[in-house]
Amino acid sequence: MDPVPLAGIFVGFGLLVIVPVVAILTEHQRKMARILHGQPESEKEGTKVVIGVHASGKPKGTATAGNEVLEELRALRNEVADLRIQVASLSGSQVPAMPEADVRSQLTQG
Repeated sequence: MDPVPLAGIFVGFGLLVIVPVVAILTEHQRKMARILHGQPESEKEGTKVVIGVHASGKPKGTATAGNEVLEELRALRNEVADLRIQVASLSGSQVPAMPEADVRSQLTQG
């Protein structure tokens, strides 16, 4: 068999079959890397994770998103405590104690 037609067959096969398979595998590898590193697939999906956490009170998504939400929740609790102190000082009454609870246990409960 002549090498030129054989090379043409291999090139045609490569263009029609191998290139799409490589593209699919590359895209899959990128998605898996994003999942492994805790990055959302797109900016819109990252927003969904944060909105989902705020709406239900339970973390959804990756561990990184959950840690960010826990930090935000701690900051909000500190801000609420500061506001309670300010309100109490304006009204002249004592600040009632806020119940202390582990934030992680509250978020992970069922």
